[in-house]
Amino acid sequence: MLSRLRAGVRFARRLPAFLATTLDAAGARRLVAAQLADRNAIFLRILERAVFARPASVYGRLFAHAGATLGDVAGLVESDGLEGALERLRGAGVWVSLEELKGRRPLRRGSLEIAPRAEDFDNPLLAPAYAASSGGSRSAGTRVLVDLDLLAYEAAHQALFAERFGLGACVAAQWRPVPPGIAGINNALRSARIGQPLVRWFSQSDPRAADAADALLLRVLVRTARRHGGAIPQPELVPVDDAVTVARWVADVGARGGTPLLDSTASGLVRVCGAARDAGLDVAGARLRFGGEPLTDARAAAITAVGAVALARYSMAEVGVMGVACARPRAVDEVHLLSDKLAFVQHERPVGGDGRTVGALCLTTLLPASPKLLVNAEIDDYGVLDEWRCGCPLEEIGLVRHLHTIRSFDKLTSEGMSFVGADLLRLVEEILPGRFGGDATSWQLVEDELGGLPRVELRVHPDVGAVDPGAVVETALEHLGRVSPAHRMMAEAWRQAGTLQVVRQAPIATAAAKILPLHVRAKSR
Repeated sequence: MLSRLRAGVRFARRLPAFLATTLDAAGARRLVAAQLADRNAIFLRILERAVFARPASVYGRLFAHAGATLGDVAGLVESDGLEGALERLRGAGVWVSLEELKGRRPLRRGSLEIAPRAEDFDNPLLAPAYAASSGGSRSAGTRVLVDLDLLAYEAAHQALFAERFGLGACVAAQWRPVPPGIAGINNALRSARIGQPLVRWFSQSDPRAADAADALLLRVLVRTARRHGGAIPQPELVPVDDAVTVARWVADVGARGGTPLLDSTASGLVRVCGAARDAGLDVAGARLRFGGEPLTDARAAAITAVGAVALARYSMAEVGVMGVACARPRAVDEVHLLSDKLAFVQHERPVGGDGRTVGALCLTTLLPASPKLLVNAEIDDYGVLDEWRCGCPLEEIGLVRHLHTIRSFDKLTSEGMSFVGADLLRLVEEILPGRFGGDATSWQLVEDELGGLPRVELRVHPDVGAVDPGAVVETALEHLGRVSPAHRMMAEAWRQAGTLQVVRQAPIATAAAKILPLHVRAKSR
């Protein structure tokens, strides 16, 4: 708590200057182009200062175990390019899994064994302005240190995004949780930086329930913003099951001649569109920018059915925004990867226990201000990664790598909230059988989608006998919410949305007759 309060003081001191500076599209293009031109050298400088100068660190030990010196890495970058060098390093054992990154599984590479903690991957080059928890985009409950320098840089991507899709004149709002969630505060600050401040901040979590440090952060943020034209509004509680309140705001902006821009999760936007449809509200023309969940064809159809426009953004709390929507997409979720701040490589890994493989994504951070230091970090996402000349303006500055059909494995993601394998495994193999009966093959979580909205089935084998569905749901949410404040926030969002449904059917088996704790159905096409 003391360290968070100290970081909050640094945040308060730097915030006025951050809010007083506006970045336009021309400045954004110059910033991104310069970073792209120097990315190899920046990567080597980060390794020199954050890895090789810290031989006792996790990465220092990984590189030493692989027998790779800084000179060796520089030679690989020169001969194979940055991504080629990273692929060679991964083959030599320099990589981390998501479970290792979160400190939930020992890291083993041959004779090397490390028991990492999540904070071991904090960026040592970062003087954080504040600390928050992930849990709104691609991870669950990890402490994330954020510096205003990162948001100042990411504002460049937001400015380019706004320019390409004509968002500059839009009236902006968001439906995002307050801290300990991180997505809302980051989006609010980036929006202020590009001169498009939010006029409303709807929050699925109650601002009055924030702990002392988070409550102080919000007060400082809002009060300081008031002195700079009200750049960030006071968050308002609007629970997940009250999407019609947000839909009314969207319709009202349109009725007054404005174009609304709403930022939320993909399922949150689907709920807003469904509420608008049911209430007879006109939201045609609204720009709906999402992140935190995959945009499937079914979700995209639910948005376009009411005349709104879906705009993709790919992000992860540990590194921030990773991709922004392509203006000429081949799939509904296609993004330009932000190769200026991240390097992406893929490797085939088995999933599902039936011989299938996916091209798992590994990330490497290229910004000194990144919250986490990542080198070949596997994030449990996969998709179609290629280089494509789409003719989009983002191509002109060098962002030519694309990703689409983005999905997750070994991770359950709904309502923009994520729970990873270790939490799910203990739930279905220990907690539920211990309370209600059966064994590890009697229970299973099945991620599905119905009408574009997320649904998680909690399958209970009929052989278990009579169970109270309400008690099963509450037991599951209590377990999942126990890990951290961010987990509690996520579990409450699921409770409000009725995301978790008990189904009395046998768990789904793979082709190899294995019962996995988590089964993800193919999304609606």
